[in-house]
Amino acid sequence: MRRQRHVDVDLPWEGGQWGALSVETIINNLETNPSRLEWTQEVTGLKIAFIRHPDVEFFTAGSPHMNVGMACNDCHMPDVKIRNRTFSSHNLMSPLKADMAACKRCHYDTTEELRTTVLEIQNANASALITAGYKTATAAKLIELAKASVETSAADVQPAYEQAVGHYRGALYRVIFMGAENSMGFHNPAEGQRILADAAAEADATAAILRDLLTSRGVEVPAEVPLQLRTYLDNRGAHQKGFAAAQYIPDPAGIAQTTWPVSLAALLQ
Repeated sequence: MRRQRHVDVDLPWEGGQWGALSVETIINNLETNPSRLEWTQEVTGLKIAFIRHPDVEFFTAGSPHMNVGMACNDCHMPDVKIRNRTFSSHNLMSPLKADMAACKRCHYDTTEELRTTVLEIQNANASALITAGYKTATAAKLIELAKASVETSAADVQPAYEQAVGHYRGALYRVIFMGAENSMGFHNPAEGQRILADAAAEADATAAILRDLLTSRGVEVPAEVPLQLRTYLDNRGAHQKGFAAAQYIPDPAGIAQTTWPVSLAALLQ
């Protein structure tokens, strides 16, 4: 057997506590440690940290199921019968794929009622995530435009530019966090909506500052900033992965389709 090396796992939890591992705590830990800034974003040129599968952090931040003492196995390991004996399934999966069996241990709703509740929560989260994502993408393109149009290190530009970048980083980390957790918001619905509302607000702050900065210097900024999504979605990575329009997931609430019609039309053509 090959000898295994121990690898330390350094979780960005300093300053937090169990039950309150907030996204703000995580962002602060990432941003105050330069060694965590592991990749450079192409569109903005900014060095960014990354957030990977923050499911424990998201679930334990005061979620309804956590508050009543439940854990992962309660929902993802339903009872199964084998030869008249009952076991907890070790095939961890979404309750949606197991007829909501684990949910029925506590809830008296029908399978369809339970499924509908889950999907309504996930659709609301998906809509908020898509909206925050497009707002954050808009902010990124405005940073790109600012860097191409003005001297961002100039004394009369840098303070506003750095303020805008700070808001952008806050928006991006929140979008990454919610995109990386694996329940599409269901593990903590209220916290998910809070995080995504904050992400959208941070992105809007970036856009407002940069629009004012650029227009005051004679730079024309369109009402809908072209996101040029195919530039970033086609020929991605070493395997040159592309975007398939047939796999596009529209905003369940329809907000994105009406707010970014030009960018989405270009993406889906």
